[in-house]
Amino acid sequence: MLLVGVGWGYVLEQLSPDSAQFASENFEAFEPLTELVAQLERHGRKADLEKRGLCLRSALSDVGLPRDRPWRILVLPAYSRLFPGLGERVESALSRSVDASTTRHFLRTWLRNALIRLHENERLEFLADPSGARSGPPVLYCGAGPLLLEELASVDLRGVFVIAADSALAPLLAAGVPVQLTLSVDSGPGTLYHLRAARRGSKSAELPVPVLSWLAGAPWLDQFFTRRILYRSTFPIDQLLGTGPLSGLPERDNPTRNLLGLALHTAHSLGARTLFLAGADFRSHRGQSHVRGTGYTLFAQERLKRLQSIESYRTRVYGAEPGPTGRIALEGARALASRLELELLPCSEMTRAETSGSAGLPTITLDSPPLRRYLYQHREQLSSRSLRDMGAATDERSVTKLQHLIERLR
Repeated sequence: MLLVGVGWGYVLEQLSPDSAQFASENFEAFEPLTELVAQLERHGRKADLEKRGLCLRSALSDVGLPRDRPWRILVLPAYSRLFPGLGERVESALSRSVDASTTRHFLRTWLRNALIRLHENERLEFLADPSGARSGPPVLYCGAGPLLLEELASVDLRGVFVIAADSALAPLLAAGVPVQLTLSVDSGPGTLYHLRAARRGSKSAELPVPVLSWLAGAPWLDQFFTRRILYRSTFPIDQLLGTGPLSGLPERDNPTRNLLGLALHTAHSLGARTLFLAGADFRSHRGQSHVRGTGYTLFAQERLKRLQSIESYRTRVYGAEPGPTGRIALEGARALASRLELELLPCSEMTRAETSGSAGLPTITLDSPPLRRYLYQHREQLSSRSLRDMGAATDERSVTKLQHLIERLR
């Protein structure tokens, strides 16, 4: 059970995780008001509650309830009255039904990708926190929605830091849009088609923009981009390295399950106050769910037959209104934007009055050998619990296989 809304902690004092009510499940508490959490810590209230065995969390990314069975979320009445919809937002942010299935499918691939990247690269570049005042350039995120190019037609992009989803990169480059960063986290074959389409359009073996991914991102990204930037994710290997060599880097959670969340973190690192959106409303238009020219188009072109037209390969990911996946992405984006103190606006509201400060993305470059050594020396900490937190297998055989893979880093 997750209790949402702690207040000054008097309700928690009346509850005990050892009672029969909580005997069969973990019990944690989440306080969404960061200012109140600071006061609880300052007055010693948080420490007092934790001594009683009552776990208090101040960030949803820290909540450690089991993800192999449904969540039980209880919002205190006062918080339900003051913050309508809070329970739904928390449930959306913590929902792992899709994540667990995806993790079970890709876990072995992710582990392999992370170890390959550590083994085959002597240096790795990571996304860092912004420094100084928030006076960065206007930041525009481009998804692959069907109206992407129409939305950009009336926008002046001079001085704008343009971020592209990997699925949108090909049509943007073909249209001459000055993309400055690509986001790519999916290790599936669809991403390979998107980047092949982009490379075909750029007529170059290597794409002319850097890519932002994660340690477990697809190794073949190295074949398309000369500059690869990584962010510290919530992946167990990243968490383990975060106790050592990566401890100075912020952990980037993503409640959107979409590249939009990563775009928000990037805009925050650039020091921006607003993230403008194009092609990111998760709606179809006239039967099309994506702009023409993506990897989906390339996939269809390579499979055309005399009796099968290209229209038969239309992807039907989105409908006329955002479906469950789109709603989760939008709700998660609004919650993350609020936490990062960013405003989300459509690109039609971008004006030349926006500041045009430095567009340098803050990064730090680290040598890989120390990362490999640290991971090898602390491999025992990658336990079944850390894998269970990812929704993956929890048996000791899986853990042993993982540790054997890490031993190859020697």
